[in-house]
This record gives sequence, C-alpha cells and structure tokens, in this order.
Amino acid sequence: MKQVHHSVVGDLELRHEALNIRSAPGQQLVILQAEAGSPSADGLALLGSVSAPDVPHQQNPARDT
Repeated sequence: MKQVHHSVVGDLELRHEALNIRSAPGQQLVILQAEAGSPSADGLALLGSVSAPDVPHQQNPARDT
C-alpha cells in the first residue's frame, strides 16, 4: 500500500504493483488502485470527473448501419 496526498481530494491509500516490461529492459508499468467502495476510490472518482476533458459524443458509423 502507498499513501498519497493530493491537494484536491486529500489522502489516498492505494495498492501498488510494478510490472517489468520484457521488451523494454529497465522500464516498469506501475499500477495504483484503490479498494472498491473506499474513501480513496471515491477520491479517485472525483479526480477523474474533475479532470475529464469535455469531449463531444461521437457516433460510431459502423454501429449505425
């Protein structure tokens, strides 16, 4: 577990996992996630909604046929 403090949502407790990338020696993919239903998950959801770009809905032409 990692403790992270964010200036907007406060303290977050996140699970941490690092995966080595075989095709890129020395590089890792780092995954941080909050426990479902936790205050940290709520904080991440709030951050996602605050920082989400305003993207207009696009229709998929392949689905409209």
